[in-house]
Amino acid sequence: MTGTRVRIVIASVAALLMVSAFSAVVSASPHRGAVTTIRAVGSLYASPHWSPKRVSIEEGSRVKWHAVSGNHTVTAYGGNWHFRHSLSEGTSVTRRFADSGTYRFRCSFHSSIVNGQCQGMCGKLVVH
Repeated sequence: MTGTRVRIVIASVAALLMVSAFSAVVSASPHRGAVTTIRAVGSLYASPHWSPKRVSIEEGSRVKWHAVSGNHTVTAYGGNWHFRHSLSEGTSVTRRFADSGTYRFRCSFHSSIVNGQCQGMCGKLVVH
């Protein structure tokens, strides 16, 4: 591949990743036990992010976090739940949410908490 072709391929992949980052809310299927996947994306060419970063599900449904690219963590914050798992590229972790509420999560590698607010690779899950 020529240098121009490589740059075009890289730009195309980066554009696709940016478009996926704009997925604001995904609703799981209406039945309990549905699985919603949240992708952890991050590479040399794209800022690390969750896709989608906000999810709404029904009680009893499951969420699967999957590391599409890069290494990440799924780390609970906000005080109402405890969860921390490392995700290397290509791996996943799943959790069932039985109780309604708002569950905030972040990647501890690609975010920080400043004055109680998450900055960087942060996400929110609403269970109803």
